[in-house]
Amino acid sequence: MGQTTNYQFSWWDGTDRILMEDFNADNAKVDAALKAEAAARAARTGNCQIYTTSYVGTGKWGTGGPNSVTFPTGPWQCFL
Repeated sequence: MGQTTNYQFSWWDGTDRILMEDFNADNAKVDAALKAEAAARAARTGNCQIYTTSYVGTGKWGTGGPNSVTFPTGPWQCFL
């Protein structure tokens, strides 16, 4: 059995015996890489926050019945 060039995943030849441990090791590598990527992306997002709210409509719309939802900060602050 060989390994892939970049991540050393199992690479089986036609005569190789495929073992559960090889699959588990490959899955552990993928899991660790995904976790590291998620952490790196989270670190690059800055000070983003998620806000939730609720809204009950007024039954009006358009220029005669404007509606709005206000948040504590603008979306641009996520990238400061």
